Amino acid sequence: MNPVTVSPVWQRLLQQVAQQLASCGADPSRSVVLLPYAQLLPVARQQWALLPGAGLLPRFETTSNWAARRGPFLPGPDDLTADAAQGLLTAERLLKGAGQRREAGWLAGRVREAALQLMPLAVAQAPDQRPAWWQQLLPQLMGTLGAEALRYETLVAQVALAWAGSSDYATDGLYAALDDGEIEALVLVRGFQRDALAEALFARWQALRPDAAWSLDLPAQWQEAVEADGAAPTPIHVHVARDLEDQAAVAAASVQQEVEHGQGLVALVDSDRALTRRIRALLEAQGLTVRDETGWKLSTTRAASHVMGLLRACAPQADSDTVLEWLKLAETVPAAPDAEGQPVPSFRVQAVEAWLRKQGAAGWPNLTVWKRWDDGAAGWVQTVEQWRQALQAPRPLRQWLADLVLTLEHAGQLGWLQADPAGQALLQALHAQSGAAELAAGEERWSLDELTRWVQDVLEAGSFKPPYPLQEQVVILPLSQLLARSFAAVVIPGCDETRLPASPEPAGDWTVAQRELLHLPLRTELQQAQRAAWEHALQLPSVTLLSCLGDGSGETLLPSPLVLEAWHLAGEGTHRPMRGGEELRVPRAVEERPVRPPKVVGSALTLSEISASAYDTLRACPYQFFGQQQLRLREVAELDRALEKRDFGNWLHAVLALFHTRWKQLDMEDPGLDQLVQWMDQAAQEALASEGLDEVDFVPYQSVWPRLRDGYLRWLQQEHAASQAHFEVAEQWRERSLREVFVALEADLPADPERAPLSGEQIPEVMLRGCLDRMDRLVLPPDDDGAAPQWRLLDYKSESPAKTGERIKQPDEDTQLAFYATLLAPEPVEVAYVNVGEDGETKLYAHKEVHALTTQLVHGMALDLRDIAAGTPLEALGRGARCGYCAMRGLCRRDFWEEEKKA
Repeated sequence: MNPVTVSPVWQRLLQQVAQQLASCGADPSRSVVLLPYAQLLPVARQQWALLPGAGLLPRFETTSNWAARRGPFLPGPDDLTADAAQGLLTAERLLKGAGQRREAGWLAGRVREAALQLMPLAVAQAPDQRPAWWQQLLPQLMGTLGAEALRYETLVAQVALAWAGSSDYATDGLYAALDDGEIEALVLVRGFQRDALAEALFARWQALRPDAAWSLDLPAQWQEAVEADGAAPTPIHVHVARDLEDQAAVAAASVQQEVEHGQGLVALVDSDRALTRRIRALLEAQGLTVRDETGWKLSTTRAASHVMGLLRACAPQADSDTVLEWLKLAETVPAAPDAEGQPVPSFRVQAVEAWLRKQGAAGWPNLTVWKRWDDGAAGWVQTVEQWRQALQAPRPLRQWLADLVLTLEHAGQLGWLQADPAGQALLQALHAQSGAAELAAGEERWSLDELTRWVQDVLEAGSFKPPYPLQEQVVILPLSQLLARSFAAVVIPGCDETRLPASPEPAGDWTVAQRELLHLPLRTELQQAQRAAWEHALQLPSVTLLSCLGDGSGETLLPSPLVLEAWHLAGEGTHRPMRGGEELRVPRAVEERPVRPPKVVGSALTLSEISASAYDTLRACPYQFFGQQQLRLREVAELDRALEKRDFGNWLHAVLALFHTRWKQLDMEDPGLDQLVQWMDQAAQEALASEGLDEVDFVPYQSVWPRLRDGYLRWLQQEHAASQAHFEVAEQWRERSLREVFVALEADLPADPERAPLSGEQIPEVMLRGCLDRMDRLVLPPDDDGAAPQWRLLDYKSESPAKTGERIKQPDEDTQLAFYATLLAPEPVEVAYVNVGEDGETKLYAHKEVHALTTQLVHGMALDLRDIAAGTPLEALGRGARCGYCAMRGLCRRDFWEEEKKA
């Protein structure tokens, strides 16, 4: 508990209360002083105890606190309350009763929100007058919507007004308390905004006992005390940060500085929940104790992620990522003390994830698949699947909640939720804790989707306030609740036009005419209250204002008009001076440690085989080759269903392989164009199944299929047919010994005259391995002397023609086709790319001088692999476009190289 100091403002106000009670002879214990908000209750009681000659303590109350003291209130099944779970059910039931069964699910939240906005007006009506109030307003409200009003806005307004007006409330008993003479005096203390219920009670009591009813304006009392003080005000400090993250750091430093001054409590105004939570995290990292009076949505808590993760994972069509996300959340929960082990062990989750990624299983497999899985985690994952299946069949809400709790218990999450403050609030909000009041939900059967939507809506509507510390140093609160509280300093972040507008936006979708009719707060009233709260905040002993130039996404943020006005008037008359704040964060010298491109010796890691893509990697960046081929590091495969251009390329390869293989098997010389089209379409469908592609997801690529197919067949029947090449085989894997190919090609001549020739014995035992997209047999000329090519090796490309053309502009830079030629060496072959364009154009891009390119490639490959085996360092080159998507970029620390920093 923080020490209590005498407040001149409170002493003056309470002295007036004491005099007024004495003037009418009221018993203080039977006299009520209504305060504007609950946080002032302990302040008022403490200050009363410090009042000279203080007598009996009057009853300091708020309307809700007063009603709770009179006794428990049990709402009816259709009454409007703050209980989001029951409120959403009631709203849905009312909508269905109004004939809106199909729209009830998604309109329920809007109806409840509108009804809660009308609730302060409804409770301000005496219970016996409330039905006439809403019945009189309803036709007038419908008249404000206009002839062209949208149907759903009309429906929401009707149901919300009828619901709010026909409900009973916990505060209804306060009217009886006044009528029955339970109190002897009533003092209303007004804040920045007038409370409709407090004003109604005061007016009723004033009619009954005008001699024992008084009202006091707390902001005016505070202003008078400040003006009477006459002390020279200290300057207001203004900080302008770069972005929101920088603003959070500066705000935390400002709060910490004020705490270190030791003058008293420090207030941190909550203008943006995300910004405030970031500041709070920074403060708690410095060991400061924080009392949060605002809280945040239940849906953003860790406890909510556990429950929503389970519900999403149990959907019948849940993908693997969704189920793994829930399991990884469950594995973080510590095992119960009496449990034999962790219900969701990490090593089991890792085994399941590894298998799913290896299989490329985007959709979570069913129980049959898991029963066929031969692994130590198979039994456990079958149990998980049984948990999932147990939460899929429709059932009444009461049963849903019981089964949800049971599954959370199976997964080891329930015990943690019951021990976690946010988890307790979540279970209470869902009426899922032991002994909770039963929800009036009926026996209607809900689907899992309906339950998930309802739980999400309940958590979105609920809030969580962390437990208060025993002795706080910082208090997080709204701007309006700074009123009449003894803070030594206030820090106000988010002073921009978005987070601190001069004219706040009224809540809800009500029009101006509707607000005037219903007496809802108007924009002008909110503007006046905002300005009053702002001016009050600027009167605190120490004030720090923070804004930023942008939100980090490129959007410029302008200062709040309130800040600009205060800056313009600073130092004039009674206005406090303002000055730019100094940098409070202490600079820390960090020794520069430049990173140089790494080099590594890979001689200890033997290489048994090499492919065309692997050797292309070695030529582009030896360090990338070391990571991928020698360390065998791989990126974790994604499990999403989003198809990429690579999927389309693989599918096209499969289609053409199936098509040409069928044509060869049927041995038809010229089947005709119609038959070829039929075979191509049939191959396309078979390839979808063989590649595991979803036909619906593949629709964008299938839309270009007819044009692509016709273009390929046109090329096949015209240009390709003229070459007298006959299809032999597709998708064939081949491998050859590098040493064998080297000898066969007589590639032992050095490329560099200064280096000694390379002999076959110096070449490591490495196999060349590759998959030939297609191999055609060529018709040999009659006078063939063995030098004419017998085979044509084709490689399909579905990329842009320009990119394929670039591959053959510099043949010695292209590895792929020359590498494939080595798999048939020393036989003479032709090699070419076939670009199958989506625009309906298919074109052949042939390599010339294949033998010379192949010999050069084999010689270079032999030299490179020999050098690796001899211990030549493999260096990260860091050049070219390859670096932009290289998976080894984090390993070589490319972004932190010295020359990168200089650039």
